[in-house]
This record gives sequence, structure tokens and C-alpha cells, in this order.
Amino acid sequence: MNKWIGLTVLVIAISGCIQKPLSESRVDSFDRWCKARARIFCGMAEQDLQAGRLVKARKKADQAVELAPKFAEARMVLGRIRMEQDAYVSAIAELQEACRLDEESTQAQYLLGVAHEKAGHIQHAVDAYKKAYELAPKNIDAVMAVGEVLAINGRAAEGSKYVEEYLSGSRREKPAMLELAGRLALCARQYELAAKHYLTLTRRDGDNANWREELSRALFAHGQFARASDALEARVSIVKPKAPAWVYAMLGDCYTAVSRPTQARIAYSEALSRQPDSAPLMVKTAQAHFALGDSASAGKIARKALHIAPGGLDATLVLGYSLLREKKPLEAERILGPAVMLHPKSVTLLCLLGRCHAAAGDSDEAMNCYRQAVKLDPECEVARKLFDRLEQEISANTAD
Repeated sequence: MNKWIGLTVLVIAISGCIQKPLSESRVDSFDRWCKARARIFCGMAEQDLQAGRLVKARKKADQAVELAPKFAEARMVLGRIRMEQDAYVSAIAELQEACRLDEESTQAQYLLGVAHEKAGHIQHAVDAYKKAYELAPKNIDAVMAVGEVLAINGRAAEGSKYVEEYLSGSRREKPAMLELAGRLALCARQYELAAKHYLTLTRRDGDNANWREELSRALFAHGQFARASDALEARVSIVKPKAPAWVYAMLGDCYTAVSRPTQARIAYSEALSRQPDSAPLMVKTAQAHFALGDSASAGKIARKALHIAPGGLDATLVLGYSLLREKKPLEAERILGPAVMLHPKSVTLLCLLGRCHAAAGDSDEAMNCYRQAVKLDPECEVARKLFDRLEQEISANTAD
């Protein structure tokens, strides 16, 4: 009897020992089934999301999360859907949970950065993108996202510094990263650095028109006009796409800066042929003609510019100088006099009008113009010389 009692107790004890593992096994099996079903719902939600069926997509994603609340992928899918629905607070909550559930997921951190960026939480977005990069150092999308979001929000220098730190540890930079680095450097007015990156890019692909243009911008902004003209000439040589008007205009500016007026006139004329109604380009072309001594053509083009943009200061000055050079001071006075009313603070305009008055024999009006110019800008050497010279002439005449 005691023997059977002992055996019964042993069986009960053994049953108690194996009961818990069997229950855990069933739970694990059920969790795997829920996760598998959730993955199916995620796939279906992805399809609806791609097709723009956001309501259906969210419903399936909700089912996935309900089936497997601890499944990070389901949270990420739901977060993306909520972003598309502009529900950024909800999206951030889902993606934060995804990051908590899978702390090593660079995708979850990246998506969290996107959600914060869309919500206007710039620093949180930057922090999430940086975390995504730390989790996966080969994930250049995260590095680029940091640079982009900082640049868009007026922190280009900070974005440039971050990207440069990444590039310093990279063996061969990818074109997309170099292009971003160049763009950030331009935005941060780090023109020499920008030129360096775009020069590297053009050496890899000399037929890339955009890189040629950005290299030209960087060199021009850095004051390297000779090198900029070389870069612009290389851009012009690319047949497709055809170089836009601004390329030729900048090329003309470079030629002007290095004292090549003939080439400048040709470049400006080419720019003007692409934008025939552009008053600023007309003015540049007129200035080039004037520099070559062709006052008649300069004046003619300047008049056209004034017809398109009445009262333009630069066009008025070119026309005034042209008429003065052609010994037509009275006609120049009729152009420049009303212009002073429009541009009362232009020292150059006052000096030019004074010279026209002097050429026409009206010393008093000339002196009045020079006096106003000196008063506006006491440091203007030209105005001071004109004033002093005319004053000496008047004194000499009075003495005689």
C-alpha cells in the first residue's frame, strides 16, 4: 500500500515538473503563429500603402499590431502609414515603440527621424538620424538626412561639418555624398571646400552638366574667375542639356573680371539670345559694348533695357555714359535728371549727371551734383576729385 502511495506521489511530482515547460511551449508556439499572421498583414498593408489605399493599409497594420504588439516591424509599418496620413504624433509614438522593441534596428531609428522631421521636431530628427548611422555606419542615407535637414533649416554649416566628419573616415566617397557635401559647403559659403568636392566629381564624370555648373558657382563665389571661366567653358561644351542663359552670363562676368571684354561681349550676347527679354542681360551686353568703345551699340541696347524695365539704374548709367562719350551731354541730362529722383542715394548717378552739366557748361549745377555726392559718401574718392577739380577751375576762372 505504501508502495503505491509513494508511486502516486512521484507521478504527481513529475507531472508538476513537466507541466510548466509544456505551457511555455504552447505560448511560444502561439506567439510564433501570431507573429507569422502579423507578418502577412504587414505585407498586405504594404501593398495597400504603395497603392495609396491608406485607410485599408492602416486597418491591416492595426490588425498586425493587435496580433503581435511586440513585433517591431508591425509598428514600423503602422508608423509609415500614419506619416502618410499626416498623423505625425501617432507615427512618432509607433516608431518610438518600434525602437524600444528592437534597439538595434537602424530602419526604425531612421523612420523615427523622418517622422520628427515632418513634424518639425528638427533636433529630435537629427538625433534619430545620427542614432541610425551609429547603428549601421554603412548607412549613408542617415548621414545625408542629417545634412539635408540641417541645411533646410538654416544650419548648413553644422550640416557641412557633420558630413565632412563622415567623409574624413571614408576611403572612396560615393557621388551622392560628395554632391551633398558640395551643396552644403556652398550654402555655408565655404566656397573653396565646395569647389574641392565638385572638382572631384567632375574628374569622375566630366559630362555631368550639373556638377560642372556647381563647380563654376563655387569658383566664381570664391573669386577665382580664371578657373571659373575654364569650368564654364567646359560646361558650355556639353551639348545636352544645353547650357542655360545664366551660364553664359556668369562666363561673361568672369571674362570681364579678367579683362577680356571681347569674349565677355560674345558670352553676354549668347546669354541674351537665350533670354531676349531680360533687362539685366541687356545691361551686361551694353556694358561690354561700352568697354570695347562701341558707345552707339551700348546706348541702343541700354534704351531697350529701359523700355522693358523703366527706371533701371544700371541701364540709365550705361546710356548716360554712352551719350556723354558721344558728346551729347544735353540729351544725357534729360535721361539722368529724372533718374536722380528715382535713385537719390546713387553717388555714381550724381557724379555722372554732374559731369554732363559740366560738359554742357553749367558749372553751378555740376558743383551742386558733386556736393550732394560727397555729402552722401564722404569717402568716395571719385566724387571728391570731381568736386575739387571743378572748384579749382571755378576759382581759376574767377581769378582771371
